[in-house]
Amino acid sequence: MLPETLKKMNVFVDGVGYLGKAEEVTLPSIERNTEEYRGAGMGGPAMVGLGWNALTMTIKLREHTQSLLKALAKHAASDTGVRFVGAYQSDTPGAPMVAIEVVARGRLDKIDLGTVKEGQMTDSDHELSLTYFRFDRNGEALVELDFENGVEVIAGEDVLAEARRIIGLSE
Repeated sequence: MLPETLKKMNVFVDGVGYLGKAEEVTLPSIERNTEEYRGAGMGGPAMVGLGWNALTMTIKLREHTQSLLKALAKHAASDTGVRFVGAYQSDTPGAPMVAIEVVARGRLDKIDLGTVKEGQMTDSDHELSLTYFRFDRNGEALVELDFENGVEVIAGEDVLAEARRIIGLSE
């Protein structure tokens, strides 16, 4: 079986689609924040989980986009919505098309306007720090991290539900 390859994609920022203009999307690295701990009587250290490291996402466009430059005016940590959709398929005969969707919220923190040269295409990179991230495969949420609301769902399991109940965030 051959691996699935991205065949078609689109990206939306605050509902505006960039079909034909988006060249590349760098999805977040999902990395646990851990700290080494070795207490009395332990033969070696254990890595203690302390939540998640910061999530960032980058979108590379083939133009300077007015709507994204204006998005710099949004100051709140989750004012900007991003949606990436991709159609993946293996080149193995009969392999089905697979839908990958990423939904994220965050703040546009950096725009690199790139190098401009007459007669050549212009790239601009847009970096967002995220407070919300969800990764779906064929409609199934595999990862959902909502830092502001204390939600952590992995492969359908809401691993922080009991913690939210204990501290009074849910019933």
